[in-house]
Amino acid sequence: MTKQKVGDIAFGHMVDNFLDTIRPICPQLPEKFFPTLDVERIPESALSPDVVQVVQNNSNLIAIVPGVGKLRPNRAWPETNWAELIQNILASGKYLPVFIGGPEEVELGLKLTNEFPACINLCGKLSLAQTAYVLKNCNLVVSADTGPAHIATAVGTPVVGMYGPTQASRYGPYDCRADAIDASDQCQCRYEKACKLNSGEASGECMKSITTKVVLDKLQS
Repeated sequence: MTKQKVGDIAFGHMVDNFLDTIRPICPQLPEKFFPTLDVERIPESALSPDVVQVVQNNSNLIAIVPGVGKLRPNRAWPETNWAELIQNILASGKYLPVFIGGPEEVELGLKLTNEFPACINLCGKLSLAQTAYVLKNCNLVVSADTGPAHIATAVGTPVVGMYGPTQASRYGPYDCRADAIDASDQCQCRYEKACKLNSGEASGECMKSITTKVVLDKLQS
């Protein structure tokens, strides 16, 4: 099946589209759809002692998801912005950042940890079950358009998402769309895999337009 390019046409959220599809055969849908994943049911054998210890020793965790993988780098928020955000979070003393990401974020996680050794780096170290467990035990998640943002919604943790090439109203964490920062109206390369306005594998110009102050204001609201 060819993936349809939606352009600037107004579409509903992906979840709502799926629900509308099944509504004729499932008329009694629940009023609330998330959270859907109960981490209490994750067997202990799926959780490493190190991961459990991180959660048990820290009740003030904030998940930072600094990467978006290699396929669509234009969805990423600039590294310098992440560094500025982390610095402000540490200075406030309210949260302890924990870095979440897959194998493609290992290098970025190490780079940020070298700059901010007080943070906990779990990039490339977690299975999906462990990721869900950690995110469930975070107070908040900050992420661009990537998988852990949706896992956070599945376990019921609030998400501040950042969107540019994609629209938060369609692709953002379902229960946290009101808290999303959406710069898609400034994007000239919407839904593309790379930004046409800059060269190399870097954040899109629309994502660069999201300032650290805007994100901090969301965290404080």
